[in-house]
Amino acid sequence: MPKDGSTNGPAPKEGAHSGSIEHCPDEMTIAAYLDERMGARELTRMELHLSRCVKCAKSVQELREILAQVHSGQEDPDHVSEIAQRAKKLVGG
Repeated sequence: MPKDGSTNGPAPKEGAHSGSIEHCPDEMTIAAYLDERMGARELTRMELHLSRCVKCAKSVQELREILAQVHSGQEDPDHVSEIAQRAKKLVGG
């Protein structure tokens, strides 16, 4: 998947979880995906899952947006706290 979060395949289907990853990935797997720390096979499986699961695709896109805000260099403690709270909600914390 390109770094901008777009996909080249069909739009994800609501609730669809078929394919190589039968269940939604855990937080550590999503973090590895976002940090580009996956091997080719694992990356392919993750991207297939994201192409079929609306919930995970939305979460990954939102987390990409949060990471972009963090990397934008804004040091305002209130802003950082807001970003942290949004991220925690996305990963079920």
